[in-house]
Amino acid sequence: CLLRVSWVDPESVRVAPDLPHGIRATYRPRTPRLVVTRGGEAIALLASDGMVLPPGFDETLLARFLAVPLESGAILPEPGMRVSDSLHQEALAAVEEALWVRDTLKVPIVRIARRFDFPRSASGVPPALSFVCEDGREICWGWSVASERRVDAPDEVRISLERKADRLRKIVKAHPQLDGLSRVIVDRAQVSLRDLDGAWVEPPPGL
Repeated sequence: CLLRVSWVDPESVRVAPDLPHGIRATYRPRTPRLVVTRGGEAIALLASDGMVLPPGFDETLLARFLAVPLESGAILPEPGMRVSDSLHQEALAAVEEALWVRDTLKVPIVRIARRFDFPRSASGVPPALSFVCEDGREICWGWSVASERRVDAPDEVRISLERKADRLRKIVKAHPQLDGLSRVIVDRAQVSLRDLDGAWVEPPPGL
């Protein structure tokens, strides 16, 4: 049954009579969104609905997707099952935001990770995220827009998507591809920039 095939989007399955041959079934594959990595190596591909897709994808294809790490102690389900790890769920919720940063602002991010200061011990709250470049430079982005609307948190850590995007546009205009920066914090009341030595950098005018 097509509905039980893990790489088939069950919402897309359509069956219709095709006389005299029998029946005709049409379907679409699930849409891959994120690569799960362990120690920098790709170990799984997640669909947009959180389903772990079957193995066998070409490495060239995997390189097209942003990555999210499998943290120590986290469990990756078998193919055909949905992820329950909060980091993976929140990364899937934020992947379109991350792709906008990469493709529109031309910041060469390669993975989505837990924000550097967000504890794993925080239960019942989606982890705040960072968008990270290959060399470790990061944008502290916070929660996805979906989570930001429902998280019970102080206003100073509830920065809207529009405000974060506007801040980052101004920063990237002054520092293309985050040139000279190691960390950019746009998800707090006060924007903060750090240079490659960790020293404070004055934000662009208006921030």
